[in-house]
Amino acid sequence: IDLRGDWPTALRAAGFDPSKPTAWSAEGLLPYLPATGQDLLFERVVQLSAPGSRIAVEALSPSFFEPDYLERRRQYLRRNQQSGALDPVDLWFLEERTDLEQWLTERGWQASAIDALDLMHRYGRPPADDMADLSPRSVFIEGRHRH
Repeated sequence: IDLRGDWPTALRAAGFDPSKPTAWSAEGLLPYLPATGQDLLFERVVQLSAPGSRIAVEALSPSFFEPDYLERRRQYLRRNQQSGALDPVDLWFLEERTDLEQWLTERGWQASAIDALDLMHRYGRPPADDMADLSPRSVFIEGRHRH
């Protein structure tokens, strides 16, 4: 279903019970939604979340939108894709985004965030030296609904 549409109705029709805690996950999704679509998605998630619900999100860091970084990513993808392959950057909505950690906290969630590069180092999986400049500029957010 298009997440900009009325997916909560379809979810309920499929048997979803918003009175029970739910686990939500959004990874690799947000660049493909406009900023308003992202906001609407999370407004609906909050409305459908009972106390005890959990969320895990890969969000875009503000530095994700730096033109030099995006151009380096684009060049890397072009060098490593087959000729004529679609460039995912062409599908991204490169717009300023809501700070989801703060947004969730303001709505009764206990949330924390970690930069992707820091998370990679935590798990002993740093990018190779030649890839450090292209490491993901995303933030992983986890939260639990307290109310």
